[in-house]
Amino acid sequence: MTPAHKPGLVLMDIMMPGKDGYSACHEINSDPETKSAPVVMVSDIGHKLNERLSAQVGADGYVTKPFSVEGLLEVVSRYVPNSP
Repeated sequence: MTPAHKPGLVLMDIMMPGKDGYSACHEINSDPETKSAPVVMVSDIGHKLNERLSAQVGADGYVTKPFSVEGLLEVVSRYVPNSP
């Protein structure tokens, strides 16, 4: 993967078809090509257990849906330098 194609941030739902976000986050963090990308889990489940599980698999942040554009931009700005 070239530097231009490496993700600067991954926003990922926990519930996805085929593979859950926990497994995908673990894979992202286990791959030398992508492990430097911050991962923020997105879910409509606001339970602290889900936040802890996300952190245990290597997620850097957790956002509960629904969220505002301003709230999402705040989260993105924490992990992506020079973002709005």
